[in-house]
Amino acid sequence: MVPAQTYKKFLTELVRRHMVIFGPSIALDIAMSVSGLTIDKTGEVIAISDSPMVVMQKVVTLYQELSEPVVLLQFRLLLDQYPDIFLEYNQPLPPIRLSCALVEVKR
Repeated sequence: MVPAQTYKKFLTELVRRHMVIFGPSIALDIAMSVSGLTIDKTGEVIAISDSPMVVMQKVVTLYQELSEPVVLLQFRLLLDQYPDIFLEYNQPLPPIRLSCALVEVKR
């Protein structure tokens, strides 16, 4: 079992990454709405009072409503840094479908 402190670090980083992507207000409002999660205004997780795995899944699911591909990419990148959480997660990760429109500028 992964220690709660490791989940706190993981979730803190997850929230802070999304504060950069979606803006601090939106990312914090979403994270603060998750039951079982106490977070401060800097994005640091103070306490997890529910199953850390359940809380993590709730946060990711809510962020996915804004931009699923971006959230899944960040989630995967973060799981790579926390192999113990990745092993405990033990669920298949859906493929990430990012698209980029490249436009040639003629000068």
